[in-house]
Amino acid sequence: MLVSTESYFEGEVKKLSVFNWDGSRLCDLSFLGSIHILERSHRVLLAQESAHYRVDESLILDPDCNVVARVRQPESVVGFGVSKDEKLFWVISHEVADGEMETRASVYDLSGKKVAEKDVDHAGSWTFDHLGERYTIALPAPDYPG
Repeated sequence: MLVSTESYFEGEVKKLSVFNWDGSRLCDLSFLGSIHILERSHRVLLAQESAHYRVDESLILDPDCNVVARVRQPESVVGFGVSKDEKLFWVISHEVADGEMETRASVYDLSGKKVAEKDVDHAGSWTFDHLGERYTIALPAPDYPG
């Protein structure tokens, strides 16, 4: 697995290249954002976000670079997180509801299924249970873009 970055005045583009054990290339994928290699789960999360380009999905890949899931997301993404057990990840975005800014945390399993969601109007943390496990996510204060 090789990740390269091309920097531009208006941000950067990353390219993920995955190779087989014999050196043959399995894939080349360009993406905007960060990569999370989930070793215990045998998955790769391409967590896409950009302040300059429209990005409306992130990708979950298997070790052979096959897309397991495409996770739709709002354009107002400000961050991502992955649980310590690598079973869940979350997308943090800022949304407007009834004229007020809110922070939204959308939580997904590694098949791309949304398992929880929370909107808040202040910074803090959110604790929730999923399949017998307890998770806590730090939530930033809502903020306008720019």
